[in-house]
Amino acid sequence: MQATNLLNSLIEGAADDDIYQKLATSFDDFLILTRRMQYVYERFLTEVLGVGTAPAPDAKARDARVQLIQGSLNKDSFRNNVKEGFDIFNLINQLALSLPEVLDALTDFTKSEAYGFFKFNTGNVEILKDDEIMTICFPIQPVSRFLTEKSKEDFMRTCSRASNQHKIIDLVAKIPEFIDEMEHLELRSHDYFQITPGKLLFARDVSTYIAISVSFIVIGFYKYERLEKANGASDYTSFIPVWPARAIYYLGLTQLVSSMGLLVGFCLNRINIIVKSGWRQRTEQNKERLKDEIKFVLSPCEPPFGEL
Repeated sequence: MQATNLLNSLIEGAADDDIYQKLATSFDDFLILTRRMQYVYERFLTEVLGVGTAPAPDAKARDARVQLIQGSLNKDSFRNNVKEGFDIFNLINQLALSLPEVLDALTDFTKSEAYGFFKFNTGNVEILKDDEIMTICFPIQPVSRFLTEKSKEDFMRTCSRASNQHKIIDLVAKIPEFIDEMEHLELRSHDYFQITPGKLLFARDVSTYIAISVSFIVIGFYKYERLEKANGASDYTSFIPVWPARAIYYLGLTQLVSSMGLLVGFCLNRINIIVKSGWRQRTEQNKERLKDEIKFVLSPCEPPFGEL
């Protein structure tokens, strides 16, 4: 791992193409790097995730295995020796950015499960410095995949776009809420009965469709009929056939169950986040009050009624 860190540091930031070329030449066919990455990956599967190493015979089996591996990750999965595999992956990609022939030499390995795993779980940012663009790669922590689409859409809709600085300030201010949500949903993902935001959205849609169905049944079958009394007078009373009445009754029961499920699911998915947000606001208020009290204590003592 130390050797990989050293090699990454040699090509980090602005570097001469000659350094890239010498490194690529010294690796020859990159066999030592690819074998080490494969070894680190296999140990990670068996010792950390406990899913073992099994070759997938077809595309469907490969997709199922990818889902199994990604689903087995937790927020602490990358806090071990698998970091060496990410360092090797970053080293290869940094060389490939300047020397495209590097990937040509790794054509077979890029189709492997290990390479696909590190590629899927690696992100990058481009930084402009001194008119030169530098690409920085980093592991995407598993917990970050639990940020819901609704939270992303809400942030994109409400963040200030006056300038890049305003967008960054809004993002930094929103980070504690995002972290609370991701950690909470990651924790809930390991429950025996998983109540995910996606399932809650599905239950909400079902509840909405039930309400619409009841409305259409009422509009289509609910009528007023004229009833004549014995004394010749007449009265109007509401009437609905038997089967629509039964349909409304059972749909109403289903609506009640789905609404209660939504309420329970909301509590399980949001109550901890709401509590953390409330405590965070309370802490900020206490900090402001503490500042005011410190100013008051340190201020010069003056008699309330002037000098004696």
